[in-house]
Amino acid sequence: MSQRQSITHLLFIFFASPFFCAIAQSVAIVNAGFDEGADAPTGWALSEGTGEWIAEGESGKAISVTGTGSDANFWKSDPVPFEPLKTYRLQFRARGFGATGGTAISGPEFCNRDIGQLTDAWQTFTSYFVSPTEVVAENAWLRMGQFQVTGKIAFDALSIVRVQPVYLDFGGPQLGKGETINGNDYAFVAPFADMQTNQSRPLAAMRGRFNTNRWTFAANDQVSYAHFVATRRQNSGAVEIIVEPFGGGKLSVLADNGTAAPQEIGAITGAGTHAITIPAALFPAERITISLAAQAVDGNADAVSMQVRGYTYKAVLDGAPLTAVGETMYWAMPTADPRLQVEIAGLGSAVPGGQNALTAQIVNTSPDAIPTTPTLSITRAGQQPENFAQPMLIAAGNSTIQLPYQLRGGGLHDVVFTMGDGVPARFEGQIDVPRLYDATFGEVLPLSGDIAGLWWAPSGSKVSKTHPMPAVAGERIVIRAAKNESEAAQLVVRPSAELGGFVALGAPLTGPGGVAIPETNVSVLRVRYVQTEQATDESTVVGQWPDPLPPASTPVTLAGGQNQPLWVRVTVPPGVPAGNYEGTIALRGNAYAVDVPIRVEVFDFELPTRPTCTTTFGFNPELVFKYHRVSDPAQKRQVLDLYWKNFSAHRIAPYNPAPLDPMGVTWPNIEAYKSGANTDMNAAFTPAIDWAAWDGSMTVAMDTYGFNSFVIPVQGMGGGTFHSRTEPTLLGYAESAPEYAMAFANYHRTVQEHLREKNWLDRGYVYWFDEPDPKDYEFVNNGFRKLKEAAPDIRRMLTEQPDPALVGPNVWCPISDAFDQAKADERMAQGDKFWWYVCTGPKAPYCTLFLDHPSLELRVWLWQTWQRKISGILVWQSNYWTSDAAYPDPNAPQDPYVDPMSWMSGYDTQANTKKPWGNGDGRFIYPPESSSVRQGEPILEGPVDSIRWEMLRDGVEDYEYLAILRRLIGEKEQAGKDVAQYKTLLDVPPAITISAKEFTTDPAAIETQRLAIAKAIEAVSKL
Repeated sequence: MSQRQSITHLLFIFFASPFFCAIAQSVAIVNAGFDEGADAPTGWALSEGTGEWIAEGESGKAISVTGTGSDANFWKSDPVPFEPLKTYRLQFRARGFGATGGTAISGPEFCNRDIGQLTDAWQTFTSYFVSPTEVVAENAWLRMGQFQVTGKIAFDALSIVRVQPVYLDFGGPQLGKGETINGNDYAFVAPFADMQTNQSRPLAAMRGRFNTNRWTFAANDQVSYAHFVATRRQNSGAVEIIVEPFGGGKLSVLADNGTAAPQEIGAITGAGTHAITIPAALFPAERITISLAAQAVDGNADAVSMQVRGYTYKAVLDGAPLTAVGETMYWAMPTADPRLQVEIAGLGSAVPGGQNALTAQIVNTSPDAIPTTPTLSITRAGQQPENFAQPMLIAAGNSTIQLPYQLRGGGLHDVVFTMGDGVPARFEGQIDVPRLYDATFGEVLPLSGDIAGLWWAPSGSKVSKTHPMPAVAGERIVIRAAKNESEAAQLVVRPSAELGGFVALGAPLTGPGGVAIPETNVSVLRVRYVQTEQATDESTVVGQWPDPLPPASTPVTLAGGQNQPLWVRVTVPPGVPAGNYEGTIALRGNAYAVDVPIRVEVFDFELPTRPTCTTTFGFNPELVFKYHRVSDPAQKRQVLDLYWKNFSAHRIAPYNPAPLDPMGVTWPNIEAYKSGANTDMNAAFTPAIDWAAWDGSMTVAMDTYGFNSFVIPVQGMGGGTFHSRTEPTLLGYAESAPEYAMAFANYHRTVQEHLREKNWLDRGYVYWFDEPDPKDYEFVNNGFRKLKEAAPDIRRMLTEQPDPALVGPNVWCPISDAFDQAKADERMAQGDKFWWYVCTGPKAPYCTLFLDHPSLELRVWLWQTWQRKISGILVWQSNYWTSDAAYPDPNAPQDPYVDPMSWMSGYDTQANTKKPWGNGDGRFIYPPESSSVRQGEPILEGPVDSIRWEMLRDGVEDYEYLAILRRLIGEKEQAGKDVAQYKTLLDVPPAITISAKEFTTDPAAIETQRLAIAKAIEAVSKL
């Protein structure tokens, strides 16, 4: 089944019952349903361009706009009666009519939100926003329209409700979305790219505009954030502000602690990331207010223009250390019951395994105590309601009640809170539990006990630290795999108190006839968590996310009351008999020794070392050598070989398998030609290539490690991206020179024939230009034309979707959300191949590579790859551990264990600029944990795996199952065997993925289909 992607953590929208007459905070919008009017909708006016008042609304009429792909227009409402500095919820329905590109725009004039491309079905969209400190009618109107959309889109059923933001309470400190406390370090990262838009707990004042994910400043605009953490003083602090673009003027940064006038602590006059330390004289402080004020320079107010795309405040707090991640809840407040007034003060942690209790403040205005049974009814999608009730007597006057409750699943839960019979107070809303905290999976193991709870879970689920013990009992860990395949499961240890000296070790697994899977093939890794400081996108949350997988053989101390997952990975050797293999995983600690049973079911077929699905990933060897602190050539080779073994084990091929052994290209006769001593142009411009070192490394890569792709080095092509490019030259000659043409043809023809001789031609490809814009198409076409003429059998890959204006590529590699099946089928029919890629985009709701997304996304991506007849996957980088822009000091690079965000680099990104690409983008492996220490001896170890790296391998192996079954079916059909019943297994079922945006996050869906395919392979092979 498809799973709805989680939108955000803890969005509670509570509505009053009909008893309260109406929701008091509903805001009047003239003709919000667009059904009133004569020739045009009453209360609405079209700004410009094409727009219609249409009859195709969901329940009547609607408004529409039509874009040309390069314009913008909207419908403008009459003024809306917003109150100053209040929080509102905007909801509406929207759809497209075959529209493509651009984005729908929505919201009040002072707080626009781009909502992206619309489907052709009506959908509900929700945004939250804060009104300005001063509301004026000329800015208090709604704008519903389009920006650079091609085609028609429509809007209907608008509503605005006044809501009250409520924040998580951590025993004094209250924290909203974007706020965290780690020990004594407080941080607020403004959650701009969210349905919250400009709302946050620290926001104190605003005069200006917000647009989707940034503040936009003109002259005299100002935004203020008041930073205070109840019961805690701040002893020091700093701010970090990302300004981009910067058009002119000055952004003054002011600070005050409430005891004196604000003082300027910084002045920003250019784009980039600006870090400012708050003066020590302002501390200690209960509250620090930071104001960003746009000012004119030399009196030129018209020239003031800048955008703030990131705002971070950090402080060191006094008091006891605390770990806390804030979130924001919203609800609409009903009118009060004059007899028994009820106000919800909080819902506790609101996550499975958390401190979950509804807290309500009660005012009983009657003279008598009132008997009630407060009840909280929680319904998860597709499940029966679960009720939590507690009879009590509400005394006259003020009182507080607490109603404990439990949650287990992720995703949306409908919530109803009532005070009981005779007390007509009713609140309705939803709790949206992030997938990180889903607790519907897992089986308790028999040896679970008082010292430590033990349970196991599939590899495709992410285990939060707070996941409660499962409700289902199991007998042992169970893994299923083919021969020459690696599969894993998670063994979770949950000590009741701190457990020191803990290690976990694998052991041999004994199978049919006493044959063993050796201990070296049973790896136990420790699942490590990384703390995100900002969410990758709206589908996820800030928190401690499991991702790195360091070895578990070094003793560690486990915290009490928290889960510590262990990654149990079994690599089945080639050639072993099929059947069940039994053994144990040894868990040892101080006064603790348990042997956990494990069974591995080995299927009766074997996966090839070289996978069918082409994989090609970027890799930066210089970063490896830097983090491993190696400079000796022999040590470099030793470390690099460990990385290649790891890539091979995960069935991933690097762009360049021979970075230490490039082709030795020389042009021995060129000087004689230039001097006039030799006029034979062909001889002069024929390269001499020393293949020995390159061939040696490539032979190991191709034959031993089974890599199935590599980038062929080209010369004289120029290159670039949509951002910039370099013109082609070769040996100092311009493209128009005959010498260039001769050298270009001879070099590439020589390379082609050598690859043909080595039988590597079908694995190599040219990757010389990345993501071209239409302005680059002529340049790209020219390069491919030259290459095709010189070496027609070298594969020509382009990271772009097919376009009639593009000619020359025969391997197309579009980004996943741009893949068009019809266009691909047309090109495939002509013999072209298709790969596809993911990177910082797309984000949710597509399958992505981010560490703060569900584990299964990358594995599902490979099923989608098969489903679309795509033969390969590409990712731009695998060890993007640091950004030269975000961390420009070469002696202080990023620590990916501490900062999991992949920050933008290149594309003219200035030093000290932090622009997020996404958590974990381009980072599937980690350096050894000891690399966090900046100095020391060389680290001669391999990389640390990640959960996502493991999911990629599993997806490639799933693809191989399908490829094996397809081959066997073809062979048996040719032999006249009846295999019709097995053909349906070659189709990816809807239970795994329906579309690029609709797919499962439940590992059981894949495991069920994979098992059916494995049994079919065994059966068909015996026909």
